[in-house]
Amino acid sequence: MTQVSLDPSDLQPRPPDRELFDRLLRDFVPDHPFDFHAHLYRGGDLPESFAGASAPCKVGLSCYRRQMTAWMGDRAPSDGMFFGLPERGVDIASANEFCLAETAEASQSRALLMIGPEDDPAAVESLVAANSPLVAGFKVYHVFADRTDTIIVRQRLSGQQFDRPVLELGGWLRLVLQP
Repeated sequence: MTQVSLDPSDLQPRPPDRELFDRLLRDFVPDHPFDFHAHLYRGGDLPESFAGASAPCKVGLSCYRRQMTAWMGDRAPSDGMFFGLPERGVDIASANEFCLAETAEASQSRALLMIGPEDDPAAVESLVAANSPLVAGFKVYHVFADRTDTIIVRQRLSGQQFDRPVLELGGWLRLVLQP
């Protein structure tokens, strides 16, 4: 089995990658873009079964910015909507803590908290309140359910108990059902 690395620091865009961006995308990408979907993570927060999780890696804000700039140059986003890497068995609390700490360094960035069906609504509400306005909403993934047939939504992954804290802050809830 091939070992997969979760650390993108060794990945550098090839000249054809930069040429493709310059030729087809540069004029489309505005100055100072905002990335609405980006993951920040540490390998130690992922389950051992996740490919590459055993290798130490940290993909924080500085790594994200460095990698995006290597490909997009002066059109790379420096701010975004960041959240952890969802995987069955991920340490959700630790992943959220890391994402919040990293995102706090960027005044225009926001974080989405990953939440699962077993999370205590009062604890989630406290976390949102303690990190307002940094928290913009929640990411609810089917992989956090305690069953495997999650494409057919039978288990309530998110409920009204989480609607109140995020909606009061003007945030939003996103339910992801992709396999």
